Amino acid sequence: MKPEFILIDFENVQPANLGALSGQPVRIKILLGKNQARIPVEVAEAMQILSKDRGKAARFYQEVFGFSVTDYIAWDELDPIFVYCNPRHHSLAPINEC
Repeated sequence: MKPEFILIDFENVQPANLGALSGQPVRIKILLGKNQARIPVEVAEAMQILSKDRGKAARFYQEVFGFSVTDYIAWDELDPIFVYCNPRHHSLAPINEC
């Protein structure tokens, strides 16, 4: 089954719950307005749970949203990659699927 694309015009529409898309064959594209440089951490966290590949998720946050990597930790099979986008040391951490 081919994934469907969901386009979110974030300048005009801020979704309340992206978790409803978990497990669905969808790809989300967030479009920022000309006056927006970033999205809120809460939206990035909500999108994180939609990914099953922590490496791709971490690259996504770096390349699209300008996050930086702070740490890689070997922890059971989770192997989180910690990234941040504000003064907090760890804003979120994509992990391997459990």
